[in-house]
Amino acid sequence: MEEEMQINCPCCGNLLKADNYSHFCDCGFKMFYRIAGVDVQDQDLPLIFSGQSPLYDFRSREGKPFKAKLKVNLDTKKVEYEFLEELEDTTVDCPICNQKIKNSKFVYKCSCGFQVFKNFHSHNLTEQELKQICNDENPILDLKNKDGVPFKAKVKFNRELKRFDLEYINDCTELNITCPICNQKFKESKFYYQCDCGLKLNKTCCGHQITSDELALILSDQSPIFNFTKKSGEPFQSKLHLDKQRKLFNLGF
Repeated sequence: MEEEMQINCPCCGNLLKADNYSHFCDCGFKMFYRIAGVDVQDQDLPLIFSGQSPLYDFRSREGKPFKAKLKVNLDTKKVEYEFLEELEDTTVDCPICNQKIKNSKFVYKCSCGFQVFKNFHSHNLTEQELKQICNDENPILDLKNKDGVPFKAKVKFNRELKRFDLEYINDCTELNITCPICNQKFKESKFYYQCDCGLKLNKTCCGHQITSDELALILSDQSPIFNFTKKSGEPFQSKLHLDKQRKLFNLGF
């Protein structure tokens, strides 16, 4: 259920809205309540939005602790980490602004807002591999999913969405389902339904295994009501909706 907050969006100035999972705005800004194991309090939002973020004790997906502040990237309308450690120059040119990417303890990052964790899907991303990805050489890396299951994937930089995308090796089956964004055929891998344009959906969403028939309904804006489960084990119902502009799937009715 949505409700309006008395806090202004840092990107457009309109009042933020809130649902069960995040603060968000109609302009596209979104900030989840829980970030890297930390529940961000409402009273922290004005500090974060004004560039005076508290220092948080976060944990990576692999459970490793790290300290960082939070900041809003007004260009991408996303909340990013701000690390307080010494940064060293790499030999890698940023794929967005062509400045030299910096090397820190946990991330490669650039002053324009581009950043990627060095522990990339349980793989220690080297500077040479980063250079290959940023130069569109698309290396094939040995990675692991959240459950520790190994897989191989080609890693490439998506210049439109400004992120790293995975193309699974020898693990994709073409489906008879057309992408509503680019009209190419969707593919099915071990963990995802995905399209070459960058749109993808995790096959397991909130404890529910999504079938290809359900995917077709979601993409045609006829999503069924799913019986999902929160991380706490609490059941809830929701539909899945495609945000074509941001190439994301959102929960809601």
